[in-house]
Amino acid sequence: MRLYDHNIKAGNQGDLIKHPALMAALSALGEAHAGSEFNYIDLFAGYSINPLLEGNEWQQGIGQIHQTLKAVQNKDLQNYRDWYLSRPALSGGVYPRSALIASDTLSARGITASMTLYDISAPALESLKRCFGGTHHSIVPCPALPEDRAISTSDFIFIDPPGLYSEQNPTFPHLNYLLEFEQRMARPAVMFWLPITGTGETGGETELSQQSVQQLRGAGYQVDKVRWADHQRTVGCIIATRLPASAQQRVSDAIKAVTELTGWQLQYY
Repeated sequence: MRLYDHNIKAGNQGDLIKHPALMAALSALGEAHAGSEFNYIDLFAGYSINPLLEGNEWQQGIGQIHQTLKAVQNKDLQNYRDWYLSRPALSGGVYPRSALIASDTLSARGITASMTLYDISAPALESLKRCFGGTHHSIVPCPALPEDRAISTSDFIFIDPPGLYSEQNPTFPHLNYLLEFEQRMARPAVMFWLPITGTGETGGETELSQQSVQQLRGAGYQVDKVRWADHQRTVGCIIATRLPASAQQRVSDAIKAVTELTGWQLQYY
């Protein structure tokens, strides 16, 4: 798979949807794991933190709600703002990635997390080692395989690939392949984040994005879709979940709360 650097994109619109939703899912799942170990898997972990530099995409994402005076009733979005966006200025600081946000969320619930973090990028692996190295967590410097033992014993799998297979990007994974991971879990609990790619001047969505939504729905996933643009390469994203009903509702509520702050378009499937 092609190496992927998330520094420019850290804190962008997709992260502003993704991370409160991830916190919501893990908070809900964690209620059933209080006092016990929780096995968390990230198939494409990336960095543990990224810098927030002027001119990068965070200004269209977390920058849109930083220091907003609008009230937030959703507890997962409120925790996200309090934990990561409460400092006076964002520029020049850092932004946590999904693995660190997951660790914080589970720790706040009093849950002992056992994290298995996969990646193939040398800089990303070094970042993960600085944050999680020397602990009981596992950092795996190779692509995840459905038959890995960690998959069968996992309580939650987060899947945020750098892209999906297409003729233009043949090194990226097929969605069919990524769906195999849930089949190896004793109790499937999975969250996908995928971009919605645009067709340019028409303001539509690419066939790959449309097919991905249809395939995930056909596989039994709940899909929450957010659009924030029309004529860009990435016009939105989806969160697709296979979770207990209460956790799925909590994810949807967190996403809705973000769109109420930003004015972005939200659809449920």
